[in-house]
Amino acid sequence: MREQSGGHEILKKNLHANFWGQAITVLLGVVLVPVYLHFLGVEAYGVIGFFTSLQVLLGFLDLGISPTVTREIAEHKLLPHKAAESQNFVLTLQTVHIFIGLVIGAGFVLTADGLAQHWLNAEQFSPAVLRKVIFLYAGVFMVRWPILFFGAVLRGLERQAVLNQILAGAGILRGIAIL
Repeated sequence: MREQSGGHEILKKNLHANFWGQAITVLLGVVLVPVYLHFLGVEAYGVIGFFTSLQVLLGFLDLGISPTVTREIAEHKLLPHKAAESQNFVLTLQTVHIFIGLVIGAGFVLTADGLAQHWLNAEQFSPAVLRKVIFLYAGVFMVRWPILFFGAVLRGLERQAVLNQILAGAGILRGIAIL
């Protein structure tokens, strides 16, 4: 009976952490839009919006790796005798996931000219400036891509509070950096 009570406490803690983590992220997104528009202008904000949308779409290239990792880690917690097998499986998926991120980032770098000249019809920025933005985005993408994987690991370990603290802290720092 005590184990059930402990499980309920973990579930309650994780629900609260997920709610507040998402609430902070959404609130920052809504509150900071006028600030972004003021400092960047509509066209620059549109370029950022394009890359944000693209990042969401590219999340599908995760190919189900992150949910699989979450399930595998959670199973490992329940079946400690499978620890070595689970660890090897997760390390293999980590390698695949990082490789996918590197390929996508390299794809942005290799297609930067075409994206700058034909996809991003920005009047305010030259194709050379947009190319630099695409290179920067490729770097940011490759840094952020592993967050999907390692966030899945933390979810599997039932460490949503830690994950949401990291994500909310990163959102706050990102908001401050813009100012």
